[in-house]
Amino acid sequence: MNGTIIEYDVEVEEVDQVAISPDGQYIVSVVEKRSVYALTSSGNFLWSKSFTSWVDAVSISGGDHVILVASGGALFLLGSDGSQIWKKSFNDVSDAAISGNGAYIVVGAKDSSFNNVVQVLDRDGNTLYQSTVASGEVLLSVSSDASYIAVGSIRDVTLLNRQCQQLWSKKVDFSIGSIAVSSSGNVAVDASSVSLFDSSGVLLWGGESWTRPSHGVSISGDGKCVAASIGDDVSLLDSLGGIIWSQKVGENLMLEDIAISSDGMVVVAAARSFVVPGQGMIYILDNPPGTDVIKKPSILRSRLDCYSDSSFSQIGKTVKVSGSITPPTTSAAINLEYTRPSGESMTRTVSTNTYGSYSDSLTTDQIGTWRVNATFTGSDSLKPSNASTLFYVEVVGERENAPPYQPDGTVAMELGEKRFFKTPKSGMPFYKYNVLEVPPSVEYSGSYTQVFGGTDPDYIGSTIKVMPWATPGTYKIRTEWGWGGSPIVTGAFTYTYHLDFNIEVKPPHTKYATDIIISAVGKGDTFNATGATYIKINGQDAPLPGQTITLTYTRPNGQETKKTITTNKDGTFNDRLRTDAGGDWKVKATFEGTTVLESSSSVDVAFKAEATSPLSQIPVPWESVLIGLALCFIILARARSSHIHQGTDESRRWS
Repeated sequence: MNGTIIEYDVEVEEVDQVAISPDGQYIVSVVEKRSVYALTSSGNFLWSKSFTSWVDAVSISGGDHVILVASGGALFLLGSDGSQIWKKSFNDVSDAAISGNGAYIVVGAKDSSFNNVVQVLDRDGNTLYQSTVASGEVLLSVSSDASYIAVGSIRDVTLLNRQCQQLWSKKVDFSIGSIAVSSSGNVAVDASSVSLFDSSGVLLWGGESWTRPSHGVSISGDGKCVAASIGDDVSLLDSLGGIIWSQKVGENLMLEDIAISSDGMVVVAAARSFVVPGQGMIYILDNPPGTDVIKKPSILRSRLDCYSDSSFSQIGKTVKVSGSITPPTTSAAINLEYTRPSGESMTRTVSTNTYGSYSDSLTTDQIGTWRVNATFTGSDSLKPSNASTLFYVEVVGERENAPPYQPDGTVAMELGEKRFFKTPKSGMPFYKYNVLEVPPSVEYSGSYTQVFGGTDPDYIGSTIKVMPWATPGTYKIRTEWGWGGSPIVTGAFTYTYHLDFNIEVKPPHTKYATDIIISAVGKGDTFNATGATYIKINGQDAPLPGQTITLTYTRPNGQETKKTITTNKDGTFNDRLRTDAGGDWKVKATFEGTTVLESSSSVDVAFKAEATSPLSQIPVPWESVLIGLALCFIILARARSSHIHQGTDESRRWS
């Protein structure tokens, strides 16, 4: 594929390193620090393999195309299919490479005394040669048959032979970012700019006289072509430092690494976007590259975002859900599945605009945690993706434009209102508080915030909620606070600050409407009367806890029996009934109302009880029965004992 550029999108992942086999057929790369990807030089994906630790180095041989990976202080030799051949542990591996013929491996690590060393291993991982190098961590490159080993350490460039004997060493002007050696012994160095040394250590070109900044270098097998990432361009230089060609790849990209095949016919570069976080690219360029750009893979990974405009809302209010898809796609169908606190779900479909953004609005009708799952089912060019968000729906609403700081005197609050107050207070990072006094149907929660920078002080944040069914009146909220220099895990804690609020709960302009539902389920003569009481907030039914409900049971003969019960935290109630007559029964639930709540009643619910046996209606004195049974056991035990003694006496007389 002469004269082409292949742009491989690594699907919203960063590419950190690249390497190419000497014959230019295969490419390996480090993706997102912990994974290795394998591609063909045509940009076709082969496989990926993940590692538990960061991957420090990757390289690939010719021939059977084995791959060397350094990760987590160990070397891994992989087959061309990604399968592990062997693993060997080292002390603190900084770099590693495999020779082009696959016969030798070089590794930069530390010995038992933590000196920096370079080791030469055979194909099976056995150590052949070793040499101590400069104090800094090393960067390595090895020629096709390991006749030359280039070592970069801080500002030192050193060339070794296969036996780890030093051939020469030179200083460069800046810290070394990458290094490469050819089969002829030429050494290319990236130290803020590109330099080229021959096999004797003579600087051929570069150094201070080289004015083009670079960040990545590689060299062909014959040493005549140097591939470098210069600025934003992939450049190929000749043996005199002249530019053969320079190619800009993509837009808003930063080049991370570069490699060239041994014959110099294929150049590969790793790049990442500085506009889209985490988006990485691999570019495969023919020599020369030409102008045709082939994008791979044909179906890219998409990324979907989803969020609500607020983490908290009030029942009956509107919540806006929005997000976007990357890459930006117009008219993409996004399915939004809303799951209520009860578990019921409903799905809506919206479309993205020209910027890939979408939005939807929902009126909430249940109290509790809502979940929104956004799903993109994919397209001809993008893979499916999904995202989710949560928000909580409350009974009360927060007053808008309320003063944020704790006011003097009494705070007037309406039923169904939430207020947030700041109390300036210098403390420690870790705090604890107790609520000493809070009125019924009023909730208090607190937090402590340290403010860094600016003129605002540290403060205690107090959230006060007045439930719609609270009783109007004047109340006090009392809390105590304490601080410590570390988290409070065990032991006593000293509270040093008291924070109180005086609140006046005002009645509503009109009473809140209420509603009751009830059902009766059972069989025979045993039934459960189960129901729920609701208060209407913003047009929606919310649970009404802690209220007295009267249950009226009507027998088949018309006689009524009344029972009172209290609704649970979720507004539900339950009563167990044992009927004393067969026939048609009815039950009704009634709420008498309060100064702030309207009265309400349920409909009559009918249920049919089976006739009971007359004997079952006779009261049984169970205590008397148990005492009688106990006396019977005592009498029987004594009789048996007396019989045994008589038998013994008779035996004695016969003997």
